[in-house]
Amino acid sequence: MFKKLICLFLIFTLAFGVTGCVIFDSQDSPIEYEDIYQPEQESDIDIVEEIDFTGQLPGKIAIATPMGGPMALSLERSFAARQLLDKYGEDSLIHFTFPSQEIGRFERPPREIVASVVDEIIANDEIKILITHTVDSELFYYFISGVQLQRSDIFVIFLSDTGNNFHLNSRADLIFDVNRNELLYSIIEQAKSLGAENFVAFVYDHELEYGFEPDDFPETNWGSEHIEEVDRIRIRAKEIGLNIVEVRYAGIGCMSDLNQYIQDTVPGLVETLGINTAFFGLSDDRLLWESVARGTIYPSSFNRFHGTPSPQFIASELFIPSLSEIASVDNAQFFHRDNLRFIIEETRKYIASHNMLGRVSTWPVSAQDMFLYAAVEYGFMLLNGEVSDENVDLEVLSQIMNNYIYRYTGEYGLGVNGTLFTADGVNFPNHILFLMGFLVY
Repeated sequence: MFKKLICLFLIFTLAFGVTGCVIFDSQDSPIEYEDIYQPEQESDIDIVEEIDFTGQLPGKIAIATPMGGPMALSLERSFAARQLLDKYGEDSLIHFTFPSQEIGRFERPPREIVASVVDEIIANDEIKILITHTVDSELFYYFISGVQLQRSDIFVIFLSDTGNNFHLNSRADLIFDVNRNELLYSIIEQAKSLGAENFVAFVYDHELEYGFEPDDFPETNWGSEHIEEVDRIRIRAKEIGLNIVEVRYAGIGCMSDLNQYIQDTVPGLVETLGINTAFFGLSDDRLLWESVARGTIYPSSFNRFHGTPSPQFIASELFIPSLSEIASVDNAQFFHRDNLRFIIEETRKYIASHNMLGRVSTWPVSAQDMFLYAAVEYGFMLLNGEVSDENVDLEVLSQIMNNYIYRYTGEYGLGVNGTLFTADGVNFPNHILFLMGFLVY
């Protein structure tokens, strides 16, 4: 058993070693720092004080965090839930975690793996609202089905970042999602606003790799989504007068090969196109590093593996000395929302030291954290009858999220736009797609 634990420890150490050093710190409270950010302009967003719902609720909210997939995302979700639990206490919130992936997954039936958490939720009559992050795995579907079969009275809120979870609409009363299509367009427009004249899109070439295009075998769906993204890039770049440059690649077998490819390719492109060039695709972290090192433009990340754009992603990949003690995906302080201003300002200083101010941007907060925060606040309002459980109050939701961004970043002029998800001309009133404005360093 001891040998197995050592092996698992080494595996996780190597996994984290791909992106940076691991710093183990169990402290959850925010660090102390001098607030050096002094805004010079007034906000155009109405800010309201947070409401203390403690002790007023006719029920409890359960947060169920799936643990699996990208380690950073699982930890970020768990840390966010723990912060809310610390804030509101166990009289208002209950936090569960359940596995969404398992090594040797066929050794136990999926239903058995999540059964204990499902049973706890079903047995607790005080739970009136369930908030969980969507995960595309068999275990997730067993989890949510197990709860809903026994407790149809629970109001279910899904938090997603894929932009296309339409098949989950029938399973949730409310879905918060990222507007991926508009995010792609906004990244192109943001590149233009930061001064980009060229937009380089790295395109995976299936024909070069396998000798056929995905459309030749539609049942495989290999890369079709990526091809659609590139098509949209071409159209939008042309509309706003941005020169689009496609770089096709194939045969990259692992992350080290990919990073080496970027390192070999980007310098020549910069020499040819100049520094007013933005890069898109491939490895977001390596492209960020190359952009700062070579003075090009980095409008935002888009890679689904890294979740959504956030200041934490920027800070963790630049290896900023002043953040070295907390900038690790397994450090609760790194994701503590009260530290967000400090992280943004230290990142801004680092970028300024490389003469890159005004050339790097990202979303002002993590969508994962903001969605969970807003879901809990909105859930309290549901329990108190302040909003209806029949119709989503998009204005209230947007205000909660706007308040969140302003309160925890101190940045002015940023906001959230929410729209209904539409598929084949049909609006889904319970599925809201959100898009944030960009924070420019």
